Amino acid sequence: MAITLVTAYVNYYRTPIINHKFRLRSLYKLFLLKMPLIIFVSPDFAKIVEEFVEKQAITIKDNIRLVFLTGSFFETSFIYLTATSDKYTEPLRLPMERFEPKDTFDYMCYLNTKFEYMKEAVHINPFQTSHFAWCNYELFRKWDCPGILNYINSNGLPILNHRPPTETHLEKSWNIEDQIFFPGCYPEGKYTRKYLCNKVCWRYCGDFFLGTKESVIKLHQLYLHHFPHFIDTYNTMIWDMNFLTYLEQETDWYPYVYYADHSTKLIENFPLFTFANKTRPYKSLYYDYPTVIHYNPSSGSMVKYNDKMVFNVRYVNYWYKTDGHCVNMDDTKKTITKNRMFYLDPKTYEKTSKSIVVSEEFIGLPEPDDNENFQGIEDIRLYVHKNELKFLATTVNFSGCANNRMIYGTYLVEDDSVFLKDAKVMKTRFPRYKEKNWIPFQSKREPDVEYFIYSWYPFKMGIMENDYFKVTHSYDNSFPINTITIRGSSNILYDHNSYIALVHVSEENSLPKRYFHMLVWLDEESYCPLRHSKLFYFDQYGPEFCLSFDIQNDNYIFWISRYDRDPVTLYYPKKLFH
Repeated sequence: MAITLVTAYVNYYRTPIINHKFRLRSLYKLFLLKMPLIIFVSPDFAKIVEEFVEKQAITIKDNIRLVFLTGSFFETSFIYLTATSDKYTEPLRLPMERFEPKDTFDYMCYLNTKFEYMKEAVHINPFQTSHFAWCNYELFRKWDCPGILNYINSNGLPILNHRPPTETHLEKSWNIEDQIFFPGCYPEGKYTRKYLCNKVCWRYCGDFFLGTKESVIKLHQLYLHHFPHFIDTYNTMIWDMNFLTYLEQETDWYPYVYYADHSTKLIENFPLFTFANKTRPYKSLYYDYPTVIHYNPSSGSMVKYNDKMVFNVRYVNYWYKTDGHCVNMDDTKKTITKNRMFYLDPKTYEKTSKSIVVSEEFIGLPEPDDNENFQGIEDIRLYVHKNELKFLATTVNFSGCANNRMIYGTYLVEDDSVFLKDAKVMKTRFPRYKEKNWIPFQSKREPDVEYFIYSWYPFKMGIMENDYFKVTHSYDNSFPINTITIRGSSNILYDHNSYIALVHVSEENSLPKRYFHMLVWLDEESYCPLRHSKLFYFDQYGPEFCLSFDIQNDNYIFWISRYDRDPVTLYYPKKLFH
């Protein structure tokens, strides 16, 4: 088991609570996760909570541990006892701008006490987990527990060696005691003491956070040392989120704050990089790409055709900077794609020919719009249908609507020339603003049908009929994290009675944009997605693309690009992904 959830069913009011109906209903939603759960309970609630747990099925009860406080909240909370110490001749002041019916002195003490409960949970650790998550059960009064918690528990969280780069910070080493994750609404910044003492600061959202055992202990130690000093200095009781902001600014504490709001995003937006493992290839292969002034070689697509292996490589005229923004390498102020083709050895994958410019001269589409900011044919994916070499790609300036649209047509190789011919724009009756990352699919059972995968969740696959895409296969399949958008990415291969493809996801609100990958297996009869690998990334945090892969004996071979440049061919044993 990877994670223990921690919550508290504690009375921090001065009066008894009679009606527990809604509280227990919310708590029950945590039970349904069937994850390790520690509940801290005040003495006046002990009987009702114990009886409620005892009524549950054994599969639920086995995952619950109750920790009964030795006294009331007011007798056991370090925060409360410190803030009401006899050394203060007058009660601590409260923030000027607060919601008075709720934001009482006692309530603010309770908010800050959760870190004591977390420390104690780590100390007893009855389920022997490496990570702990505070989860206020009252979050689930209006919504259900997001499935991402189950995914984390089932797959575990690795101990990370590096913290990903951001727009303002380079990638850096990461100590285990700093690997703690909070949702937050406000950006990192310098918040004044006056602000923190008088207004709520949503730099942190305190109802959920998750960290390593070591990070929980460190945060508690920071509280023990700095909280008394803070109230001594400013004579003010503040919210937990404000004090966390203070710690971030005044100490070496360096948590990871991911963007969220006061909804299920508190948990659903948990950063993907935390459970995406870096792969380690046993072999890398680099090609001698020809120099094209102001352009870099990027993603490549390969296909086996007539005993040869044809390889198309995209060239782009922009450069990703370390902050994730792009700059042009020429004076056009436009994003331009060019394509080249060369042959690979089908057995060794070595380059075996010179490269040839791929011409758009006979593409068969209306004249392109030269004023569009995006020029050219992007992300060409090669495939073979009825012994004809074809392509599927994205374009803006050939789309006729000034937005991304998919096109498909003939990829004609004649001696020392390559042409894109007889292309058609692929229309849908449910158009999106952008159409990208459709995948060609050739069935062994239906070799004459030209299928295209439109989306992965829900799974939609179909054919082109009268210039429009028609869905022929649709499944409400599930993926490990159903709040993310799964796209593309590679060609589809047949292996051991199933089809297999590579898909990718990108992490929202990340810059440089972080991409992760997953292998997906499809049923050979129905084409329904059957299973998937864990999330992973090939080489580095940031934009990573893979348009092609191949299977050779017990190995997978992937052609990837990094930051839309630096292409490389990587070899992995299959067992790494199973």
